[in-house]
Amino acid sequence: IYSPAIVINRRVYRGSLDPENVFRSICAGFNVTPSVCYSEQAQTRRGVSYGTVVWILALIVLLSAVALCCYRRYEKRELREEMKLQISSVMTQYFALNDNKSRSETS
Repeated sequence: IYSPAIVINRRVYRGSLDPENVFRSICAGFNVTPSVCYSEQAQTRRGVSYGTVVWILALIVLLSAVALCCYRRYEKRELREEMKLQISSVMTQYFALNDNKSRSETS
């Protein structure tokens, strides 16, 4: 079975290649451990927290909902304008037909 490995101080390190584990292994390889190995900041896991991910997803959902609402309003407005044009066109044709009919009856 092949497992990923790295070499630290001419020794092969096998196991979890988690950054914290690798960092501890590097620190353990020194005869005199540097102060950075003891610092709390070096031992904390860096990355995005679960809460941050939830907030980002909520923001994406909110922005998508706002974009959808804006798009629907735009489409409604366009549909109304198109309907007005069609109604106006039909009414113009109707009045023209009505005028022609009344002229033919008077003649």
